Amino acid sequence: MVPGTPNRREEKGRGRWFIYLSLAPILLLFGVFAFIPIGWSLGLSVFKYNPLSASALFVGADNYIRMLGDSIFIKSLWVTFKFVVIAVAVNILITLMFAVAIQRIRTGWLRNLMRTVFFL
Repeated sequence: MVPGTPNRREEKGRGRWFIYLSLAPILLLFGVFAFIPIGWSLGLSVFKYNPLSASALFVGADNYIRMLGDSIFIKSLWVTFKFVVIAVAVNILITLMFAVAIQRIRTGWLRNLMRTVFFL
């Protein structure tokens, strides 16, 4: 190697600052609007909290034990599970039908147009 010429590893490392700089805004927004509320909710879930009186009594896992023992909660989990399974199955079926229909179009420009519209 000639002195003064950067090797591939050095060149690769120089371009990474741009990647990190590009990802910083979305990671910051995601942290503010997703991670912080999730953490706050998990923290509050171990307290018996009344926002009107601003009092919080630590109860630990009691809220979770009470929730798992509630028949309405178990029923709502089951309904949610059925809804997700049905929605995903229908979504995959409809998407596959569109994909097969678009693939069968013979005209190249029309197929490309339909693919573009489909992806948008």
